[in-house]
Amino acid sequence: YPYITEGRRSPDPSEILLECHRAATRALADHAGEDPGRVVLAGRSMGGRMASVLAASGHPCRALVLYAYPLHPTGRPERLRVEHLPRIEVPVLSFRGSNDSMSRPDEYDRWVRPLPMVTTVDLEGVDHGWRGKGRSTQDVVDQVAEETARWLDAVG
Repeated sequence: YPYITEGRRSPDPSEILLECHRAATRALADHAGEDPGRVVLAGRSMGGRMASVLAASGHPCRALVLYAYPLHPTGRPERLRVEHLPRIEVPVLSFRGSNDSMSRPDEYDRWVRPLPMVTTVDLEGVDHGWRGKGRSTQDVVDQVAEETARWLDAVG
C-alpha cells in the first residue's frame, strides 16, 4: 500500500487500498499466465478486509483467505465491518485468534462463523498480532501456512 511504502502511519483511503489489491491480482495473474478468476484473494487484518470487499463486489477470484479479519476498528466495536460478507460467493478460509480483540468470539460467532462459504480455523490463545502465551509468532505463521495450503488443495 502506498502509505506503507511512503512510511506513513495512516492508511490510504479505501479506494486506493482496493486499487492496490486489484493491481496485485492483475500482476499475479499475468505473471502466472492465469485467468484472474483463478487467483486467490487474501490479506491480513486490513488487507483481508480489502480482499473481502473485492470478493463481495464480484471481483474475479477462486477463493478468499482472511488472516485476522478485523470485525471493527481498534477500540470501536460499535462500527462493525460485516455487511458485505454474506455477498461473498467463493469459498473463504478465515483464521481467528481466540484472544483477538478485533474479533471477539460473540461477534465472530454471530456474523462470520455461520456463513456457509466460510471455513474457520481458531488459533487458540492468539491475539490480533498472532502472539500468544507459549507460542511464537513463527509457530503461528507455520501453522497458518500449512492449513492454508491444505485448504487450497481441497478447494481446487
